[in-house]
Amino acid sequence: MKKILVFLVSLFCFGSVSAQSISYEELEQMIIGLNSMMPLGMGSSMELTSASLSPTELTIEASINDIGGTMGNLTAEDIRTSATGMISSNAEMKNLCKILVDLNLGLHYVFKGEVSGSRIAVTFSVADLSTICNTETTPYQALEIFVNQQKSVLPMKLGEQMSMTDAYLTSSTLEMVIEADDMLVDALYTDAAHDAMATMVSQDMATLQMAVVCVNAGYGFSYVYRGKTSGIEKRIIMTVTELKNAISQSEYK
Repeated sequence: MKKILVFLVSLFCFGSVSAQSISYEELEQMIIGLNSMMPLGMGSSMELTSASLSPTELTIEASINDIGGTMGNLTAEDIRTSATGMISSNAEMKNLCKILVDLNLGLHYVFKGEVSGSRIAVTFSVADLSTICNTETTPYQALEIFVNQQKSVLPMKLGEQMSMTDAYLTSSTLEMVIEADDMLVDALYTDAAHDAMATMVSQDMATLQMAVVCVNAGYGFSYVYRGKTSGIEKRIIMTVTELKNAISQSEYK
């Protein structure tokens, strides 16, 4: 069942549905099976808490780890824009949208911050989904949308001594800047950090989504750790090939 789940953003959506069409009853059975597994952890960033199907829409509820204040900066429009880009550039997600459109079902998400208790609801009508199905977004455009969405929630506190402060694209890499205490940056062992990043790609839904978006656009990914006082930087880089290998190990793929 986990293979039908994919993270969209700090937004989340069903993914690899191989059938070209399914009936309402078949979708209903999938939802029953999914609910039997709730809460369903999607890595450290979030967990799905419930799914329900009505005659008019599919509703997914998720709890987000917002210890860094992520929910406070995120808006429903940010999620809608990012989701549209992600779905329109991914054949499998488009396939799901077509299934919902054929069943005359909309898609409704409810996200709740674990710490803040904040709630964001986003609804895609049948007409919205139909439009998305007929929208072509290139992998690079999807990556740009992802980066802009990330920037919209920065700075993001990651712990007592570090914060994510920037996200940008170079000619071949998506770079995320993390400002940290100088002692932490000095002590950072890059090989161990690289292995930890590969593990995050395979086990954390949000990191996996970021990796998939990068790979689709032919981009690698790196964390740039920067000392708050000294400005000294250490880069942890994963190439496209390394990201592909990590993605292949994910239980969510």
